[in-house]
Amino acid sequence: MADATTPLIGDRIYAINNLLDVPGFTVKTRRYWPNNFTNGGMHPLLVAVPGGFTLAGDLPLEEHGGDRTWSLYLVVEAWMKGIPSESAQKAAEALIDPIHALYKARPLLRLNDNGLDGVIGAEMGEDTGIIPFPGVPELCLVRFPLVITTRATIDIVYP
Repeated sequence: MADATTPLIGDRIYAINNLLDVPGFTVKTRRYWPNNFTNGGMHPLLVAVPGGFTLAGDLPLEEHGGDRTWSLYLVVEAWMKGIPSESAQKAAEALIDPIHALYKARPLLRLNDNGLDGVIGAEMGEDTGIIPFPGVPELCLVRFPLVITTRATIDIVYP
């Protein structure tokens, strides 16, 4: 298994996102946030972005770990795109539960029976529901917080 570094966790989340299969929808997944995310041809779009890290305070001196919250952003489309105008809401509703299920089935980010050394938990929290995209309110967005808990042994350097 590979060590659970932030880049490797991002790669794993991207690979898991690529497994999303919802009939009637072709979800575009990206490893990194695309410049052209407002382009309608990119929607629905699913991208994971690493957030803050909370250090675990109860670990032995030779261990390091904590929780990093990743944000999975589902950018659906323009609110008023298409006829009927409910298409954005319909798409978001169809994708919310399958995204939750994708990660519920992988509490350690396992993929093809392979884990990441040091990942001891992966739990999706409550999503935001369908909201306007900040700064681009004509797009709708659902944000899913994914908390990844890691532990690693470190070598202590003494003077």
